[in-house]
Amino acid sequence: MTRAVIVVEGKSEFIFVQTFIQQLAGTLKYSLTLFTLRDRVIAEGTRGYPEEEASFRIQLINVEGERVRSYIEDNLAALKQKGMVCILGLHDRYTGSKRKAPPNVSANEARDTRLSAQWGLLISVTIACQEVEAWFLGAPSFFLAFHNSLDLDTINDVLGYQLTTCDLETIPHPAAEIDKALRSVGMSYTKKTAEIYRLVTNLDIEELYLTQRTRIPSWDKFCGNLEQCLQ
Repeated sequence: MTRAVIVVEGKSEFIFVQTFIQQLAGTLKYSLTLFTLRDRVIAEGTRGYPEEEASFRIQLINVEGERVRSYIEDNLAALKQKGMVCILGLHDRYTGSKRKAPPNVSANEARDTRLSAQWGLLISVTIACQEVEAWFLGAPSFFLAFHNSLDLDTINDVLGYQLTTCDLETIPHPAAEIDKALRSVGMSYTKKTAEIYRLVTNLDIEELYLTQRTRIPSWDKFCGNLEQCLQ
């Protein structure tokens, strides 16, 4: 049995990852258990098969603004003792302040390599562009679920660049770009839970996974890591 844990830092990542796993592992005998870390760890239910029947057991933990890297490293011994063989992390670069330097991606990769060798596990933290919403912009057809006038040409005109050809990882504040497009039709995206669910539910994850993956390196990395967990 494969046991894995994925640690994310916020609602967007938490909702998206659980949806992606359910689609990617849909034909597998998997169990996905959800947790949110606030003052204590709160269990939010299990998707897929009951844990005792599953061949792949995955825990998804939302640490809600806490540091993903430090949470993983502080709990490595306990996670290995529980039989985890894959420990993945996901957070973004956006800080909301130009005073803060972005994470050092090369140092992040080197640390993962060292820890994986030291603990005999797959340990990998993905830094998702500026925000995970950059990944969503790789499959912009979700805008049509909010308003039927928001086709690709309209979105490109509103944003002032071509979503299909731009480097999505260089967009400074992707969630604000989604909000900008929606405000053009009198709506908004402020990362409220209901808004995230509506977006992710209507996201063409198959398009994102099969077609757009190679143009978004951080997304490609996360997919590759998850595939290793499900082997």
